[in-house]
Amino acid sequence: PVDGKWDYLYLPMCWGGTRCVGFAFINFVTPEYASEFRERWQGRALRAFPDAWPVAFIPADKQGREANLLLLSRRSASRMRSRKCAPIIVETDNVIEL
Repeated sequence: PVDGKWDYLYLPMCWGGTRCVGFAFINFVTPEYASEFRERWQGRALRAFPDAWPVAFIPADKQGREANLLLLSRRSASRMRSRKCAPIIVETDNVIEL
C-alpha cells in the first residue's frame, strides 16, 4: 500500500514482461522504515511463491529515489515495453506516472 513509508518501487520484469526476475528495488523514506521492513520480511517466504527463495534484504548501491530514477533513465527505461513494467513512484501519497 501507499503508506508514506516508501516513494519508489521497481520490480524488474523478464524481457517478455510476463514475470519478475526475482528481485525488487524499494526506496524507503527513512532508515527506520527500511529497518522495520527488514525486521518483518528478512528470511520469510512469500505465500504466493512458496517454492521461491526467502526474502533477502540487501541495501542497493544507489540510495534515494532521485538516484534510482537517474540510474533507470540511463540504463533500462528505453527497454521497458509496457507501463506495467515501469517503477511505481510516489509523491505525497500520490502515484506519479512515468
